[in-house]
Amino acid sequence: MDNHTQTIEGFESKKARGKQKMGSKESLYAKTENRLSKPGRIGISRIRIITLVLAALLLTGTAAAWHDDLTVNYLRGTITIDSKPAASGTAYTVEVISGENQGFTYGGVVDDKVPPSLNGRGYYSTGDYAGFSTGDTFRLKVNGCMPYTEGVFLAWGNGQFGGSSVNLNCTTTEPEPPEEPPVINTTNSSIKLQPEADAYIDKAQPSACKGDLVDLFLDKGASNARRTYLRFNLSSLPKGINWTSQGVNQARLYIYGFAYTDSAERNANAYLTDPLWVESGSGCITWSNAPQPSGLIASSSIGSSGAWYYFDISQAVSQAMDEDRDRISVMLQYADESSPHEQKRFPSREYANPDYRPYLEVLSSSGSAPEITGVQIPSSAYEGDVISISFDAHDADGISSYAIFLDSVRVSGSQNAEWRPDYQSAGQHRVRLYANDTTGLSSSLERTITIINKLNVVINEISPQGRWVELYNPSGSQVSVNNWVVESSRGSAEINGSIAAGAIESIPSELLNLDADDMLLIRDSEGLLIDSVTYGSFNDGNTADNALMPWANGSIGRLPDGLDTDNEAADFIIFSRPTRGYSNSMAAEGADNDNDGYNASEDCNDNDASVHPGATEVYDGADQNCIDDAPEIISISNFTFSEDRCEGAINLSMAVKDPDNALESLSIGVDGNSSSSVQLTRNGEMLLFSCARDWNGFVELQLTAKDGSNTAGSNKFRVTVEPVNDAPVLEPIEDIRVDEGGVAIIMASATDPDGDAIIFRVND
Repeated sequence: MDNHTQTIEGFESKKARGKQKMGSKESLYAKTENRLSKPGRIGISRIRIITLVLAALLLTGTAAAWHDDLTVNYLRGTITIDSKPAASGTAYTVEVISGENQGFTYGGVVDDKVPPSLNGRGYYSTGDYAGFSTGDTFRLKVNGCMPYTEGVFLAWGNGQFGGSSVNLNCTTTEPEPPEEPPVINTTNSSIKLQPEADAYIDKAQPSACKGDLVDLFLDKGASNARRTYLRFNLSSLPKGINWTSQGVNQARLYIYGFAYTDSAERNANAYLTDPLWVESGSGCITWSNAPQPSGLIASSSIGSSGAWYYFDISQAVSQAMDEDRDRISVMLQYADESSPHEQKRFPSREYANPDYRPYLEVLSSSGSAPEITGVQIPSSAYEGDVISISFDAHDADGISSYAIFLDSVRVSGSQNAEWRPDYQSAGQHRVRLYANDTTGLSSSLERTITIINKLNVVINEISPQGRWVELYNPSGSQVSVNNWVVESSRGSAEINGSIAAGAIESIPSELLNLDADDMLLIRDSEGLLIDSVTYGSFNDGNTADNALMPWANGSIGRLPDGLDTDNEAADFIIFSRPTRGYSNSMAAEGADNDNDGYNASEDCNDNDASVHPGATEVYDGADQNCIDDAPEIISISNFTFSEDRCEGAINLSMAVKDPDNALESLSIGVDGNSSSSVQLTRNGEMLLFSCARDWNGFVELQLTAKDGSNTAGSNKFRVTVEPVNDAPVLEPIEDIRVDEGGVAIIMASATDPDGDAIIFRVND
């Protein structure tokens, strides 16, 4: 529907193309340095890079949707960026970093060499390319992105469409930009030197050249150690003075470390080395030929966050200058390179953005700082206004550079900038101006701008299942929404038209592909953020202020219309009866006395905010979720006794649970008792059972619990009584008296409980 336009309720809605992906409640600065755009509520401007979370599943299998006769190795799979399939044409690279074809590189794009039926789903394939061999180690990455994945080519390829594959999942992150520069306005001047050569060496690849890459590394581990070498040309520093005693006040080697969530803080050391090494090409520095360190010159603690780290090498620089050495070579390595593997990445001198490249800063000589004049910064402005910022500076040595920072983020490299704050920017914002002279001295000046809230269109009600979004204009005048865009995390729609003062208009959301948990934004024709709403469990970086998730066929809306405190959890409530096109009202819902988002008609206890249909049930004998939950009975084990010793008990408080009712209110029963010889009685929390004397055998029982409307049954368990051989019972025999020589007749009688045959024996 890219070029299809439809008019609905006074609005034109069409699919928006080429819009920037959204992942959080923030707007980004424009790429041009002399124009500011939209500081966001969560964060303002950050430099966007892509961090790749890569899972290489090196498996083989039979293709379900596409099969060819494979004669060489290959890679196939999907590339996903920001949880969405990578667009057609997205570039990726496969490098062979060791093995028979070391140095070979293959570059491809998404949907190239892929059947048309798979287009648009993020699939890639290198095809049957002869540059790969079984056993080669490969590196798969999206061009210009880090980190990457490494694996080994398997016989008959790696990955199948419709089966196992080598997938690459990319998420965009926004690392902290370089911090605001320090103000150097003392009698010391600063000289910054870029490295004339840098490289890292890799123990796992002892012959590999790493000098022409955009990154440097430190790593540890028995086989994973990596070290970084940097060489600086000192010939531009002033000559003819005693540097050790008076020339160098401070010399620091700065490196910017990218954030790594799995990297803890650890110590790193700086060593001097022979400067005669080659960065790249023939004879390049490798693990096998790298010059060995000659002395420890500095140490530093390297953390996991994205930040600048430095090594104070003042003494080494001073000594080099006093000895007329024009070059100094420094090697960086972890103080402890033992296991486990822990990697830290730094931009090299080849890195695209010069603000992140390593440098050596030397403070020396004397001078005066610039004077900042002609400052033009308004003290206040409204949301949506275009704010102009300008200043001038003077210095006898000449001005080398300017900078403007807004809320600690660099937004301009000149004396001028424009900023249009979005409609979620109310509050105070700090502006800092910088001027640097040709000797390295700098000055700064700070001002505060107060941004005043200005009413504009808001997202007033959302119905994901109804597939519509309602907009409301709380201002006192008509607002044009021509070429505005409504975005969700899964799509976008362009709207056109106008909304009268105090009016409510709804637009269809089919093009937004709304999900149960999502985020909506409105941007004007220039891309300025007007409003945003996050609901359900969608993670925008702060789920605590999300609006509740609407239930089936329901909606969430502001009450009253237009309520906007920048906290969706407080501004939005759930409507079981949506009010599309009308003022949001609880009249049809009933009152919500406990303010838990559920009205009295649907809340089983509208006087207790912890009890409502969306609450989590707790086993405390009380109902939290307004549902009559059935009792639950744990599995009961079998019982075995010897005859005449059959006495047992089941602790009902341990065996029976009911989310809504106390144990004493439940009706407890036992099914399956087929013998009158087994007696069962309940005594409080205990179910007691016993068996008749001399009885043996078994019964199969099932415990039941009923709470009034629900009945639960346990597993079937046995009570078994094993027989015991009881002694016979002899009837008493009276004394007999006879004459001498007479005959005594004894009449004996006996019974046996087990029915066994009885044998009589008479002993003297």
